[in-house]
Amino acid sequence: RGHAMDALRRIVSEILLLCRARGVKVSDALGAFIARAVVLENSTLFPPDKELDEEGVQALTRMSVERLQERDSPSLETVKMQVGFDSASVAETERLQHARSSREQAEVAGIDEICGARIRSADDVEALTALYRTILHFLLSKAGLSPGEAHSRPAQREVAAALESVFPRSGLPAFTALSPSDKAAQLFELANIVLGIRLFNRHIGKGGAGIADVPAEAAGLATSLGASVCEELAGVRRSAERYVPAITEAYRTGDEPPLRLQAELTHLRQYAAFLGQLDDALRQAAARVEELARLLIDEMEALKALVGSRASVPKEQVYPRFDSLAKLWASFEEERDLLSARRAALEALRTFREPYTPTLRAVSLDAARATALAVEAEQRALPADAAAAAKVVESGGTGSGEGGEGGVATIVLEGEDLERAQGAELELDGFCAVTLVERRGLLLPASGAFCVRHRERLYGFVDAPSLRAFVASPDAYVGAVLATVKAAPELIHILRLEAAFPAASIGEIMREHAQASRSDGSLLAPSQPVQDGSVQTELHPEAARRDPLYVWNEWELRRRAIQLTNLRQKVTTSSQTASSCLRRESQTQVYLPRESGTNTGVSTGTAPPRSVNYVAGLRGAPGSKMKVVNLVYDPEITIGRGR
Repeated sequence: RGHAMDALRRIVSEILLLCRARGVKVSDALGAFIARAVVLENSTLFPPDKELDEEGVQALTRMSVERLQERDSPSLETVKMQVGFDSASVAETERLQHARSSREQAEVAGIDEICGARIRSADDVEALTALYRTILHFLLSKAGLSPGEAHSRPAQREVAAALESVFPRSGLPAFTALSPSDKAAQLFELANIVLGIRLFNRHIGKGGAGIADVPAEAAGLATSLGASVCEELAGVRRSAERYVPAITEAYRTGDEPPLRLQAELTHLRQYAAFLGQLDDALRQAAARVEELARLLIDEMEALKALVGSRASVPKEQVYPRFDSLAKLWASFEEERDLLSARRAALEALRTFREPYTPTLRAVSLDAARATALAVEAEQRALPADAAAAAKVVESGGTGSGEGGEGGVATIVLEGEDLERAQGAELELDGFCAVTLVERRGLLLPASGAFCVRHRERLYGFVDAPSLRAFVASPDAYVGAVLATVKAAPELIHILRLEAAFPAASIGEIMREHAQASRSDGSLLAPSQPVQDGSVQTELHPEAARRDPLYVWNEWELRRRAIQLTNLRQKVTTSSQTASSCLRRESQTQVYLPRESGTNTGVSTGTAPPRSVNYVAGLRGAPGSKMKVVNLVYDPEITIGRGR
């Protein structure tokens, strides 16, 4: 794959060089797409499973340059529009990301400067004053103000007053004792509260100098762009509908297919599709702006009710409201920037409105409309017989009946199933597959009354005969659609078939060329910070032959000997206290006591009876006789009980 990518980059470079020499402006993505489109169109000359030789590379380069030099070509202009619109969208997205990253880097630099301030003591007035001034500059930077601008003096004074009320100088010693992460969190919260105070003062007419009316700007952009795009979209769709009866009449009366009219219709369909994407995005943006405006008004009214005419309000109640106001304002700014990006994409799209000479005016539209009165144009843009359908079936395979092919069920949606499918997304972006195949790329929107589910995908059709033709051989038509698209690569993007042709996907091409051209300053390459680094070392470093434990002083040796001797007399003990909780555990290793035992010949128990002899009669009367009394004592006998 790496060799193929190198070959492709070489081909694209040669294409761009030749086009530039002939005065044709071509972007990297456009050159790569045209090269891959030529490969798709001429699969016999450029087999995908074989590596191109030098002759094949020269032929591909020559055919691509000839394709890019075509004049008054609607299909080429469609490809240029697709690449240009996607490139403009990517460029605007990168611009917003770059602006956001620049702001974040500036904020991080300000926070690092504040966190790196060194205060010797709480009485260091000079250092505390410099730190407070740095915090004020950070808030001015967050507000988009510069300390040196003369016209922003009222706004600067307002920021300074809000800072003094929220964070007085007496709180600096406690602030300096915080960790860097806590300092950063408090600085962001402080910036939001100060901005919220300024916004509230602006709302009640007592301040807010230097604050632009971002909600009004966002709402105005959403309204104006939405109305303009909606009106233009309706006009483009009307223009596209004018082509349908003319193309149908040309098929009925002529022998040659009106490919030029179909190419112009494809261009209009793609233009309308891009306008539809912008229209949906603008409608969503307008809804978000309206919702944000409602939330902003609710917060302002809640603050007015909370503050009222009171001289002081508990900060636990009012500060969260100010913070919420600042976050809503940031959301407004983000929506305004996104709407500005949409406006730039729309301006880039309008450059491809009609870059060719339309040929529709040469066709008698009156005759086409008169014929369409008898037969609806969209309903019968296909031939009345089934010759074309039979040709498709023969080329793609034969069907196995009304249920589908190869055991795969093809379900015609009716009744409730059809109603549920009305809001679902159709394959091929809602265009009729049968018309696309049998009319060599003719794009007609499918009717909502004719839908089929095949392989868990929904397909729509212009009329009942088209539906029946597809049901008779669905897999053959799906394969024929891919073959038709290979002959007209500009249809890949509009039909959303990038997954079937990943090599011709404009998004994938732009990503590949962005990765390959990081170092040449191409517009497709994302800006990445690069910094040179170097390390200086000795030529031949030698290992040190010095023993760090060697001691030459005799008294030091004596001291160590005494320490070791004293250590032998010590006993290691440990205890768990509150201060030692969660600290590192220490362990000691000792010898376990050895088990000992004895072995005897007879085992009679552990407590045998004891026999004791007592001598009686040694004292007393002279006539007493001595006698011996034997007493046996058994330890296992309890009082009153025997063994």
